[in-house]
Amino acid sequence: MSGGEWSIFYFKLYAETIRQLTQDVLELSKKDPSGFSDHNKTKLLHKLYKMTFEDIPADPAHDKYRCTGSLGSHKSWRRAKHKRYRLFFKFSSDKKSIAYVWFNDSTSIRRSGDKADVYNVFLKMLQNNKVPSSFADILKESVAT
Repeated sequence: MSGGEWSIFYFKLYAETIRQLTQDVLELSKKDPSGFSDHNKTKLLHKLYKMTFEDIPADPAHDKYRCTGSLGSHKSWRRAKHKRYRLFFKFSSDKKSIAYVWFNDSTSIRRSGDKADVYNVFLKMLQNNKVPSSFADILKESVAT
């Protein structure tokens, strides 16, 4: 699957998030076939797919995706917002590729100044090399969709 003219990749952290959220929604659909579509997890999964394959690929370089100082010197990162959640990604215009890297969960929602704030958590991942800095290294640990 691709996002228009862009090739889409899931870094291992984001792939696991999508896998777990999809599994949760499947379980909800079995427990409550008529009401699962109104559940917050179902709505969140739908929003993630929309951001992943429609919104971001429409223009990944758009200013609304820039991290404005919240990641210190890591200025090449982009993020999409959904309420208090953030989807971090990088893209390469030359390769026409987007790599989705991490989407926070409820333990690291946006709380400015809090040590569990989504930006602080992601910055620590970068500093501890849990997430590579270079696009090439990210792709090495990613799967194409």
